Amino acid sequence: MLGVSLYDTKLNEIISGRKPFSAAHVLKNTNYPNQSPYLSQIPCSWGALFFPEIWREFHDYQSARLTSAFGPSRHKIIVPSSRSNHWPKSWKRFFIELAYLRGYVMLYPNYENSTSFTTNYAEKGVHFHFTGKKKDLWLLPLMKEDTLLEGLPDGHLPNFNDLPTIDLWGKVVSPKNLIQRGRKFHSRISSCPPIGLDNLTYNPQDLLCVKHRKKKNRTLITKVKNPTEKPIVENNTTLPIDNKIQTPLIEKE
Repeated sequence: MLGVSLYDTKLNEIISGRKPFSAAHVLKNTNYPNQSPYLSQIPCSWGALFFPEIWREFHDYQSARLTSAFGPSRHKIIVPSSRSNHWPKSWKRFFIELAYLRGYVMLYPNYENSTSFTTNYAEKGVHFHFTGKKKDLWLLPLMKEDTLLEGLPDGHLPNFNDLPTIDLWGKVVSPKNLIQRGRKFHSRISSCPPIGLDNLTYNPQDLLCVKHRKKKNRTLITKVKNPTEKPIVENNTTLPIDNKIQTPLIEKE
């Protein structure tokens, strides 16, 4: 688990077009209580506690992605069907990549009416320029009375293994499924094998291995006036037979 969110959410910003989201609605017709706290792969950026070992791993991961000689495009890490791929200036993009690759999740509150411990006033800034009723999508009611336990199923926080897990696209899945997805994606984008969960060192190095293509030997061939004469090749470079030949060199794979 990567941390604990203090903020519930009414939007799924990963799906194209920003779709309304309600964990209570998602959990209907499942074996989980509608108001159960839940685990989500989306890291919260509007009030959250991040565990130190995960934050260090994320910091190293993002630094490696941004300081690469070729920039973020070097590793070709594109999370399937995620709007976060188009957030070039957002740290959240890289955290979503890490969470997807590792199968990490964050604990979210799920009280009635999306009551939360933090809220977002959607003030104008780099990423926000909303006015009027659109702000209500981010503005959540704060818990002003002590209903911390009363609002939980059976008056207490369920055991970790009994919590529902919701993926990036708002679907209930098993934790095992998340891990399998991440390992499969890992095998596609990194030349290093995935590390087993029991051997995690919170070092992102295994996620960022890049295969270096071997350069093909190239031979420079000179056109000659007499087609019966063969060019002279020395140390992988063709030497002209006649110094008077002015025809250009042709590069051949």
